[in-house]
This record gives sequence, C-alpha cells and structure tokens, in this order.
Amino acid sequence: MAGATKTTLATAIKTTFEPGMRKTFYEGTPLLNMFPRRSNIGGDSVDWKIHYAGNAGTTFSEGDTPPAAGNQSYIDATVGHQHFWNVVQITGHAKDAMKNGYFDGVQKEMQGGVDGLLHAIEENFVGVLEAAINDDTTYAGLTRATYAIASDVTAGGSGALSLAMLSEMYETMKLDPRGIMFNNPNEWALMSCPQQLTAYTEVATGFIVTGDTEASGGNRPYGTSQTDPVMDAGMLKHTLKYNNLPWYELATMTTSLILLTRKSDVLIEECRPLTIEPLGKIDDSDRFLISWGGQIVHLDPFRAARIEALTT
Repeated sequence: MAGATKTTLATAIKTTFEPGMRKTFYEGTPLLNMFPRRSNIGGDSVDWKIHYAGNAGTTFSEGDTPPAAGNQSYIDATVGHQHFWNVVQITGHAKDAMKNGYFDGVQKEMQGGVDGLLHAIEENFVGVLEAAINDDTTYAGLTRATYAIASDVTAGGSGALSLAMLSEMYETMKLDPRGIMFNNPNEWALMSCPQQLTAYTEVATGFIVTGDTEASGGNRPYGTSQTDPVMDAGMLKHTLKYNNLPWYELATMTTSLILLTRKSDVLIEECRPLTIEPLGKIDDSDRFLISWGGQIVHLDPFRAARIEALTT
C-alpha cells in the first residue's frame, strides 16, 4: 500500500524528535551537568576501588628487630544501576484534530514525557547523593566505619543555619585524617535547597563586600570580581560562596541539608542513553517508550561533608 502509514509515521516522529530530546535531556538537569559523566564500561553496576588502609611506620630503639611487613589495603565498592522510563501516547482522534499543526502537538506531548522522566531522575539522584554523603551504617555494600568511608556530619540541632556550623564543617575537613587543602575552591561544591541558600545570605549579611572575594577573604556570600570563573552568566552575578567555595542550589534537595563535596569525587555512569522507541499498537494510538539508565555514586565519601537537621 502506497503512502504514509502508522508505521512510517512512528518512524518519522522518532527520527525528528530524538536528537533534540537528547540535548534537552542533558542540558536541562543541573545535577547531571554538575558532575563528571561516563558511559557504562560493562556490567550492571558502578564499581570502584577504595584504598582504606596503609603501611604505617613506627619508631624503634637500638637493637630492635624489624617488625612484620605491612601492606596497602583495598576493597571493592559497588552500586547497581537504575533504570527510568515514561510512556507518551497520541491517539488517532487527537491527530485528526491537529492536522494543521500535527508536529507541534506531538512535540508538546514528547517534551512533556521527557520532562516527567527528567523530574524522576533528578529527585532520585539527589536522594542517592544525599544518602552517599553520610556517616550511617553502610554505603556501596561496605561498612563505613571499617573502610573509612563515613562523611563528616555536623548536626544542626533542628535549628537555623549559623556561621559556626559552616566553620565546624570546613575546619573538620581540613584536619587530619581528611587533610583537605581547598587549594582550588572551584573544584568543590556546596549544595542546598534554595531556602538554605537564603539562610546563608541572611547569617552572612554583615560580610557582604564590594571588593574581590579572593583578596578580601572571609565568609562573604557575594564577590564582585569580574574575573571570577564562577560567574553566573545567566543571572549576571557571581555564584554565592563560603570561604571561596561556590554554593549551588538544587530545588529537589532535602530542605534540612547542606552538602559539601569535591566535584570530581561524584560520578554519573550512563548504561543506557536517552532512548525513544515506538511501542506496539493496541488501539488507534501511537505510543512511545522513553527510557534512560545509569547511576550516581560518590567515590570518596570520607572527604565529603554535610550539615543536617536544619530548619528553614
């Protein structure tokens, strides 16, 4: 039979919209763009090595015999992939009613389906990251206390954010055994919901300056140096900072938390790229399955921190 059929129409929709959807997908989710991403290198999980103990030296006295040789200790960490999907359906009657704007109508439905999938991934991955940066019992199949993967946790005490809480977290990260130097502040990210970002600007109000934050130092939420590499070009203002560490807001984060991490320690592994496929006919409709698979992990939660139990 000559002419366009349901089958050829389904193929055209997939060909027309999938490339654009890919771009929207990756650029439209802050969490996916904030951290490194890689394709799956095999298997159904993200796997990495944790170096949790070393070969410590000791003092000795004249005549002592050498001790037994020590060794470096490693353990495998693993977190399984997750898969997300959504279904878009356009009925034959709807297509009949949109004959002069058919592709506009389909585009709205397809975009809405991708947006719904985006929201599910964003909410889920924020929760996974919040759970990873913690000092609770286990992570990645490992006991945190045994393998030194417990994050630093500062208790907010069900009170409002204070500079003392931020200072405690910052100083603890710099002390032995974590020993963070913060030599390149832009490698780091403070993250919170918008309410906690507002709370920081309120407790640090007395520190707002008009000079260069780097030169002035201190706990100043805003800087005005035009050479600041963390300039938010869209808002035409600088990213908020604490001790020169950039502070980002994530709308889906738990309102009682603030997280601190090195960006390179967070990894997003993609086992299935955004995929749009036509489904089999069950009635007078065209249906499309939108899916994505992957996982977010924290490779070194010992060198990450959180402030919890905060009010807004």
